[in-house]
Amino acid sequence: MRIAVVALGLVACAAPYHTGELTHATTEGCADVRANAVASPSGFTVMLEFGNACDHAIPLDFSAMGAVSVDSYGARTPLPGRDPHLPALWLDAGNAGSERMHYAASATGTAYLEIDIGALTGGREQWVRVEVAEGVPPRHGYYGFGRWGDDRATNWFPNAGVDVPLRRLGVPQLDEHALVAARSGGTTPVRIRSDGYGGLLTGFALRATPRFGRLVLGLEMAELFSATAPSVTASVGGDALRPSDRGAGAFHAAAIVGLRTHSSVVELGGELAVGYESVTLQGDLPTTTTGCPDTGICSVAASIARPYVEARARADIWLSRQLSLALYIGVDPFAAGNFAVGVGLGNHRRSYDGY
Repeated sequence: MRIAVVALGLVACAAPYHTGELTHATTEGCADVRANAVASPSGFTVMLEFGNACDHAIPLDFSAMGAVSVDSYGARTPLPGRDPHLPALWLDAGNAGSERMHYAASATGTAYLEIDIGALTGGREQWVRVEVAEGVPPRHGYYGFGRWGDDRATNWFPNAGVDVPLRRLGVPQLDEHALVAARSGGTTPVRIRSDGYGGLLTGFALRATPRFGRLVLGLEMAELFSATAPSVTASVGGDALRPSDRGAGAFHAAAIVGLRTHSSVVELGGELAVGYESVTLQGDLPTTTTGCPDTGICSVAASIARPYVEARARADIWLSRQLSLALYIGVDPFAAGNFAVGVGLGNHRRSYDGY
């Protein structure tokens, strides 16, 4: 019977696989397959190398691949022991791999082997002659990027991405006590008021998103800065002042859950981001303000913390097998008028996320 099938390694190829890179290989559908065999006292060891030249993942069913030994008279003897419980390997687009199969059978009188490449790739029956060398089976190198079983699009290692959003942010009326901080040192109490900020912010968001089939989970952190000046007033010692160089900023950290379609062209989906947000309003006061030094600039700022919720529709366009461009729009379901649009760039560990 077959003793063992060694699992495929999970190391990405340096460059996408293209048809013809495996010399002396047999092509069946999307797969190029090359085989060599070694006879030893324990039986036959068949070394298979394969590459996927298509833009989608393909299954390789080792349990269906037949093998026979052929003697010098042409008599064929099936090699027993195909394991019906061995799952298929999904080989990602543009990737290559290798596998070693061992069959416990006598090598006496064997001239060569034949294996059914067609059954391996799920195509038509196609028997290929494999010459047999004598000696100890080599320690075969394993490479490629695939996954055992039907759960072909599970990506425990997160995809990485960066988004550039343009967000309309609504801040409620603000009435906070803070401190005036002079750049040359020293502070003085100040009361900051704002009738509300409904301006635009832009910046960047970093994402890490493992994928489990159609389900996307992940984390996101974003730092945004005002593109329009907020309305802010300050009260210092009873004097109402309007700070100059006014600005706003926002930081959020959120968990992401979403669903995606799968395609090698464009993927559509939705996601929900839920987390924490800190919004800061700031400005500079004249140096003549009470408590400010004669030289330098006095800065004033106040922050509020609140929950962050954003529902998004997202489209990811594949630029290559492992690079995607995202377009999205998001809204805050609990704050009318808060919305975001943006673009993003994603780097995917697996070709087309395994599809």
